[in-house]
Amino acid sequence: MKKIVTVFLALTLVIIHFQPAKAVSTVVTNASEFVIDYFIENNQEQARTYLAENVTIPEVRENTPINRVTGYPSPDEDVSVVISYFEDERISRRSGRIAFIWELTVEDEKITDIRVVYDGSNPFINEVNLVNEFESQSKTNILTVTEHHFVVQQVDGNIDNGRLELNYRNTETEASLQIAVEQNATALEDFQAANDQIYTLSNGLKALYKPGSEQFLLQDNNLIYSIHLEGGEEEEQTFEAGDYLKIANSMNYD
Repeated sequence: MKKIVTVFLALTLVIIHFQPAKAVSTVVTNASEFVIDYFIENNQEQARTYLAENVTIPEVRENTPINRVTGYPSPDEDVSVVISYFEDERISRRSGRIAFIWELTVEDEKITDIRVVYDGSNPFINEVNLVNEFESQSKTNILTVTEHHFVVQQVDGNIDNGRLELNYRNTETEASLQIAVEQNATALEDFQAANDQIYTLSNGLKALYKPGSEQFLLQDNNLIYSIHLEGGEEEEQTFEAGDYLKIANSMNYD
């Protein structure tokens, strides 16, 4: 990634000799101010005034705040390269962790196109933050999934009244996995109804498969985990106990 940034900086020195300073300044300024307004100032209404009609803002799949934006000229006269950085305590502000690199085309002081050059967002950071918050509130470590039946492109969730919900999705196929965790000392067998099946996981924990609702429950340290799968665009797809067992057997402590 340092190599990519270095190339952009080198291009800057070359471009300044061949483009009018005023034109370069306007393009870079408009592109940078748009990103700053949208992500740092959280002023989406103001940010959209920089956009021409029908311009789509690319998705940033991580909820970590962006705290720094730098704009550069491009070899193309009406294009600016914008590099944005995540606020990451693990990395010094001086180096930063790149959130994204976009090429923004500016015509008549309006942004007419946004092209993603690099996407540095990691959706699993959202999972880590939610899990850490829940563990801090509940004073209990929890199991997390390490194996998914699809490529995860989005992760989000929430904590509400002591219940953690994590949602994993593939935006192309719309396949999804939902994991819910909450305190509950009720014996797993008490949730069992007719046709429900009890399984023993590879780590010795008990699990309950409820085929009628396609729900899979497991219990550990007075926590109940609920697992639910959806197939997305394959609407006729159904999941069997084995599909849930693969996920449950992959769950472990960080």
